[in-house]
Amino acid sequence: MQAAPSIEDILSVTTGEFYHGTGRFLPDVDTIPKVTSSDPYLKMVEAIYYGEEVPEMQVEMNPGYPEEDHMLEAMERFIQANLRSLEIDAEVRILGTTYLLKQLITLSPLEPA
Repeated sequence: MQAAPSIEDILSVTTGEFYHGTGRFLPDVDTIPKVTSSDPYLKMVEAIYYGEEVPEMQVEMNPGYPEEDHMLEAMERFIQANLRSLEIDAEVRILGTTYLLKQLITLSPLEPA
């Protein structure tokens, strides 16, 4: 299993990587765990990839990742850069980014108001 992305990895995404994509953080296809179509992380990544409305969920940073605004923005850039990498098949980008996202955040249903 590939190590979780470090804060330095997340902050290291360049402007070029953000706009044109990068595959340098994506795990080997053989190490990506299987996910079902109902997986909330997969649904979120697919919505981002296809430009659809992202499902409303409670998002908490996993331990070791600060919840500061600049870090949240950096994570968004990190996710987008991985999804935009044209050097890798779209399905692998989506599944690999889903795997990375699970290492960064915890999703849960929204609390009723």
